[in-house]
Amino acid sequence: MSIPSVSEDGRCAEILRGVGLEIALQPVRPLGAPRVLREGWFEVLARPHGFGSPLPVVQWAASSGRALDFDLAVMRLGLAWLEQHPEVGLLGFNLAPETVASPDAPRRLLSLIEGADVDPARLAVEITESAPIRDLPRARTLTALLRSRGLWVGIDDFGSGASHMALLAPLSIDFIKIDRSFVERLPGADTEKLFRGLTAFGRELALVTVAEGVETAEQRQLLLGLGIDYVQGFHDGGEPRLTMGAGATHRGEVVLPAVTVAGGACP
Repeated sequence: MSIPSVSEDGRCAEILRGVGLEIALQPVRPLGAPRVLREGWFEVLARPHGFGSPLPVVQWAASSGRALDFDLAVMRLGLAWLEQHPEVGLLGFNLAPETVASPDAPRRLLSLIEGADVDPARLAVEITESAPIRDLPRARTLTALLRSRGLWVGIDDFGSGASHMALLAPLSIDFIKIDRSFVERLPGADTEKLFRGLTAFGRELALVTVAEGVETAEQRQLLLGLGIDYVQGFHDGGEPRLTMGAGATHRGEVVLPAVTVAGGACP
C-alpha cells in the first residue's frame, strides 16, 4: 500500500491529533489453563477515518518522523475508554519500531500513562515488527522502564521478516505474538514442529505465547494441542470485536459508544 499523497497529508496530521481517529478492540483469548491473565485481554487497533486500512497513516507517520505521535494518539483514546470500563482487565497498544527508537518516547509515554486514572498493570505494549529495531540499547531501556512501572511488554508479529530470536532476551519482554503467516500454514507437519519449538522456547524464557490470525475451530484446536497460551483472531469463541465510534467497517467488529477525550494533542 502506498504512502498517502500530498493532498492527504493534512488528514494524516489531523489523525495524529486524534481528529477522525477511532479504535477497535480485538480479543486475545486463553487456550486451556494459561499461567496468567485467565480472562485474556484486548489489543487496541487504530481505525482512522477516510482510509480503508490504518497502514497508510502508519506509513506516513513513520516516514514523517511522527510515529510516536500516532502511537500516543491511539493510546490516549484507549486509556480514556479504559478509565470508563474498570471491568476490562487489560488493553494492549502497538508501538512502532520508530517509536521505540525515539529519545522522547520514555518521557511522553510515561506522561500519558501516569496522567490517566488507570493502573499501569492493566496496560501492555507490543513492539511491532514492521521494520528492524535499529537502536537496541534504547529499546532495551524503554522496555525495562515500562516493565518497572508495571506494564506488560511484548513483541508483535514475531517471526515476520524483521524479527529474530536474538532480540528476545535483551528486550526484557513478557510475551510474543506469533505472526499470522504461520497460523495460515496449519495444519502441516513442519509448521506444527515450529509451533512446538516456539512454545518450548517461550517457556524456557518464561514468555507467554499468542497465535495471531486464528480464524477456524481447527486452527484453535491444533494450537491448543501445540501448547500455545492464547489466540487472537476472528475465531474467538463467539466473542465480538468492539469498535469505539460511529460505525464498524471491519469484519467482525461491533460498535462501542464513543469516548470524548478532552484537550488537544498528546503530551
